[in-house]
Amino acid sequence: MFKKPRRNFRQRITCSDSDEENHKNNEAEKHLEAIETAIPGLNLGEPNLDAKVKKKNKEKTAQPTVTRPVVSFEHQEEEGDDVFKIKKSSTSRRIAKQFKREKTEVTNETQEDHNSQLAALGEYSDIRIKELKTEHKSIPDAFVSRIKDEDEEEEEKKHAFKSILETGLIPDAATIYALKKKRELARQQGAPSGTDFIPIEDTDKYDHAASKSRLVRDDDNDKSEDDEDRRIDFTNNAADEQRQVDRANFLAAEQGDSDQEHDEEFEKWEKEQIRKGVSIPQVQKIQEPTPTSYYQQYMYQQQSNIFQHAAPVYNSSAYHPATSGGVVKSELEQPFIKQEGKVLPVTAETLKKRMKDRLTSLEDVHRSHQRERDSLQDRLVASESHVVELEASVGRLAQRYRFFQEMRGYVQDLVDCLAEKVPRIEGLEQAMHLLWKNRADKLIERRQMDIKDQADDYGPGKPPLPGYDREAKVRRLAEREARRARRRREREHALILGQTHNEGMSSDDEEMQSEVIRFNDDKAKILSEVSTMFEDVVEDFSSFEGIKSRFELWKYDYSDTYMEAYIALCVPKLLTPFIRLQLIDWNPLQTGSKSLEQMEWYDSFLLYGYRKGQSVDSDDPDVKLLPTLVEKVVLSKLAVQVEDIWDPMSKSQTELLSKLLRTLILEYPTVNSESKNTQALLRAIVKRMRKCLDDDVFMPLYPRSLVENKQSNPYQFLQRQFWTCFKLLRNIFQFSGILGDALLQEMALGSLLNRYILLALQTANPSSETIDKCKAIVASFPKSWYVSLGSDQTLPRLEPFCRLLVHTGSAINQAASNNSKDKGEAKDSIKQVTKLLVGMHAMDHAVALSHKLSLKEVKNIGSDK
Repeated sequence: MFKKPRRNFRQRITCSDSDEENHKNNEAEKHLEAIETAIPGLNLGEPNLDAKVKKKNKEKTAQPTVTRPVVSFEHQEEEGDDVFKIKKSSTSRRIAKQFKREKTEVTNETQEDHNSQLAALGEYSDIRIKELKTEHKSIPDAFVSRIKDEDEEEEEKKHAFKSILETGLIPDAATIYALKKKRELARQQGAPSGTDFIPIEDTDKYDHAASKSRLVRDDDNDKSEDDEDRRIDFTNNAADEQRQVDRANFLAAEQGDSDQEHDEEFEKWEKEQIRKGVSIPQVQKIQEPTPTSYYQQYMYQQQSNIFQHAAPVYNSSAYHPATSGGVVKSELEQPFIKQEGKVLPVTAETLKKRMKDRLTSLEDVHRSHQRERDSLQDRLVASESHVVELEASVGRLAQRYRFFQEMRGYVQDLVDCLAEKVPRIEGLEQAMHLLWKNRADKLIERRQMDIKDQADDYGPGKPPLPGYDREAKVRRLAEREARRARRRREREHALILGQTHNEGMSSDDEEMQSEVIRFNDDKAKILSEVSTMFEDVVEDFSSFEGIKSRFELWKYDYSDTYMEAYIALCVPKLLTPFIRLQLIDWNPLQTGSKSLEQMEWYDSFLLYGYRKGQSVDSDDPDVKLLPTLVEKVVLSKLAVQVEDIWDPMSKSQTELLSKLLRTLILEYPTVNSESKNTQALLRAIVKRMRKCLDDDVFMPLYPRSLVENKQSNPYQFLQRQFWTCFKLLRNIFQFSGILGDALLQEMALGSLLNRYILLALQTANPSSETIDKCKAIVASFPKSWYVSLGSDQTLPRLEPFCRLLVHTGSAINQAASNNSKDKGEAKDSIKQVTKLLVGMHAMDHAVALSHKLSLKEVKNIGSDK
């Protein structure tokens, strides 16, 4: 259907132009020889000149002739179809014609100049030219022979490489590299297309294949389309720019049309109109004068400076060329100014006023400059004084830097030391705490076993125990009785006249001598390790005074940085390990233990940061250093001891603990209800009390017939347990004002009085002994409980105890009515019961008892108490 188009591949075209080149070279040589003969002393036979001439001739011969292709199809040209042609505009034709005309004129002028030069030099024949060559040799024979040898060597190399290729052998790397370098050199030097390399743009490919191609386009060989991909040259080359303009005009001229005559007429008409417009006389406008003298220039400049908004405009005629070639003489007119759209003449008064205003503004500017100068002088003086101060402070700053570097190293070393010692301190602390805890647990366990043994022995219908348990029970009984005998003897020696003791009020905390010795040995071992803890550390890192002196020096000399670094918060943390080490053997629950005020760390930091003669600042955070240490260290240790070591059944331990707590609350502001360590301590106290109420309190339940005999063991065991519960009740009331009243009432009244003590009082027969027990119970109640009560009713948790008192009074009165001898004693007992009711603010029960027994007014009874 369609004929397959042929593809034009780029091929190397080898052509021989040797004849043409030789002919041109001969003509050039003749021309040069003629010039040398005509101009003596002119040497045109230099090698460089010959090379330039040859190169120019070769470039001329190497330029291909560009033929204008015709768009055609090969298989349609034979059939006689119409040929496609590009329609050109009239503008393009006109520009092309003008460009051709200019080119022809330039060529003719050049040819005329050349002919005139030749005519001046004269004509030379071939024989004359050869004679001139032999007479005037510019190149030595040796140099000519050398050039010929080099050409022969190049030809040999070329033929050698071609011979290698013809044999089919592959050349080595050195040969290929040499040829590449040679080819690159030829490209850089602009060698002609006849040399042995392929040019970058083959302009002959389209001419060679124009007759065989189906479609040939004019712009295939045009390089103008590739201008966008080329590098932009910013050099100002006038010849290249002119050449590009000519090329553009030529390309535009190719697209012209057949309206050339019409365009020429239009150009003539346009030029005629321009000439007419220029020749018309112009109406002269009012403009600024051209100063024609030094005076006019000076006045113009002065007025321009003074009148910025309304400058005078001088209307003077300048010398303007007229259409006829004549000139008009200029003359200076009267100056005027523009003001609010009107033109007013310039007078002397106006100039004077303007100049005064100008002078005033300049004086203001001068004054502002003076003020700025004075300010700069003051700043200069201040800067100089500041420089002097800085220079004087160099030594102080160097000393400050050295101090902080030393302090930084000291603190880092101290922290590293404590990081190594703290685990050992905690280990010794735990060992000592475990030693105290084991001792307390043994005492509590022994007391519980004694109560259990007595309850088993005095209870009705208990089966006998096995042999081993019986022996252990007998051994515990013997030890218990021996301890009681020792305590009885001690009381007899220390008994005060008029003072009685009830069984069960003493604390059974005596230990065997062997256990005491073992405990003391273990304690001594721990304390020996404590004393050797900082033996390998210098005094600055192990003593309170060494640490204190370092931080006090920082505070005295550099207080600002001391406050910015929050040292008041860091010092307690650094001192905590040392204080804990000193508190290892501190047990405030033991009689004779050392108080806090007697310890070394307390004395060292009592006046921390205070200088003699200096007033104490209440806002200084170091004032709270000692209270902070007490809160952080002492309360934490005390909470652990209360939970594991304290025995609420021990009167001595409870009194020591309550006394210490009251002292801490009163003397140290950090020990308050908002402190977490204080709350933890109070929770530990309540927890230990509740555990004691659940595990250590026991009240036997016997019939009255069994306890009527006061010498019987059940009666004595019941009495001992009653007084033990009463001792615990009084120990609980030791924390009145420390713990809340509601909490104390719940534990003391609800869990102890109403649950255990009233049971013992109800079991015994009502008597004066019962009233004495009730008096002791009422006396132990805190008086602060009755402050907020009304005058008629007592606390709700005391209602069972009040009813018991009323029942006891009624029973004593009834027993006395049968025996006339006991009426007086019974009457006194009833009065005491009534006083107890009034003392507890149970007025309703007291009035009911008085009406029942026909007593006098309760108010009089209450006043007699």
